[in-house]
Amino acid sequence: MTIDDAASPKVMIVTKDGQELKRIPVSLGKDTWQSSSGVTVIIEKKEKTVFDTRNDPNAREKYVVDIDYAQRITWKGEHIHSAPWSVQHQGVRNVSHGCVNMSPENAKWLFEQTMVGDPVITTNTGQQLEYGDGWTDWSRSFEEYAKGSAIPYVPSGSAPTPTPTP
Repeated sequence: MTIDDAASPKVMIVTKDGQELKRIPVSLGKDTWQSSSGVTVIIEKKEKTVFDTRNDPNAREKYVVDIDYAQRITWKGEHIHSAPWSVQHQGVRNVSHGCVNMSPENAKWLFEQTMVGDPVITTNTGQQLEYGDGWTDWSRSFEEYAKGSAIPYVPSGSAPTPTPTP
């Protein structure tokens, strides 16, 4: 799944095995609450849930909303979900609190197509995905990722450096 926030109309392009399945009109995070650009992964799916920020001391806005077809992509709360209240904005402008809003019909269809672990690539939002906010390993190059390994990475074609024996 890919979303280019600079594109017009604003759509999520859903692909499987390199073939385009569907283009879904979406609304992302408004200017004061931008969605993250980067490679995220679906980390949780809930057919029905409640978004409740009343007890979150870090919440910039307090709300309680029943949500259908929620697919979490960050630990801080970005989801792909049904948003019947924003259908008139989907494909046109960003009005969410950072989530990917879509119509109930499209959210249900997408929910039935995806699995935990499916990647979502979002670009041009103005807000870079914070490493560690979700399963973000895919947002780094392999070389950068390998720097954090306990096993030294030797690129192919390079000779390994021998280590002296004790």
